[in-house]
Amino acid sequence: MPFFFSWPLPQRCAAQVEKWKQKQVAQQMVDDSIAIILPTVHEAENLRALIPAIAALGLRDYHVLIVDDDSRDGTAEYINSKSKEGVPTLCFTRSTHGYGSAVLDGLNLASVWWSPKYYITMDADLQQDPKYIPSLVAKADDGNDVVVASKYRGGRVNYSMFRTLMSYGARFITNNLLGISVSDTTSAYRLYNKKAVSKLLNARSAPNDYSFMTWALYRVKRMKMGEVSYKFKPRIHGSSKLRKIEILRYLKTALVLRTTV
Repeated sequence: MPFFFSWPLPQRCAAQVEKWKQKQVAQQMVDDSIAIILPTVHEAENLRALIPAIAALGLRDYHVLIVDDDSRDGTAEYINSKSKEGVPTLCFTRSTHGYGSAVLDGLNLASVWWSPKYYITMDADLQQDPKYIPSLVAKADDGNDVVVASKYRGGRVNYSMFRTLMSYGARFITNNLLGISVSDTTSAYRLYNKKAVSKLLNARSAPNDYSFMTWALYRVKRMKMGEVSYKFKPRIHGSSKLRKIEILRYLKTALVLRTTV
């Protein structure tokens, strides 16, 4: 898998976008709507708890877009069944794999289909409770272009030694090498407004691993950024996709950005 994948995304997604448009799977949403984007790899069991939890928030106008890397655990079938029940969910199944491209595919497709006011990205592993979504929206309504949910401001984080070292190492790299003043630079739980999403989608290339989170913050670091606290929860089902090599990828991405951007 290449470290950086090529752009633009519309060329890679055009066929399925047009197909879904013709079938009128999605309808235009009003300008104060929210698109919640969930990149997934074998998270069907967690989605069975997460989707109802999002629905229970009572958000007025929202859609949940699952960007799935060809999981064979029933993810697409479950999401399609919820859609038939009237829950605003869609599943986009890809043959391409990688976290960075999954997020950007999700942002691009949500922009094409719904053009929402806010785009929220989060993990589907139940470690990031959706109950904080209203707090992210409220912070954005205060004038922030990007809002990051920080686990370090929400109390003790029960990480393994590896995850602790990786997280603090990534924070040190991004704060000191790239000048990003966010307390939790590895948090995938974020909100972007239209201006920030446009900045990300207009990039010619992006990392396709978890260092994408650093890259994305660097792309928007001149915009107004806010943070909200959240309590990080332990994973119950499935296993983490993070590997020890990720800290080296964070460093590589930081050095590439520092020297070439």
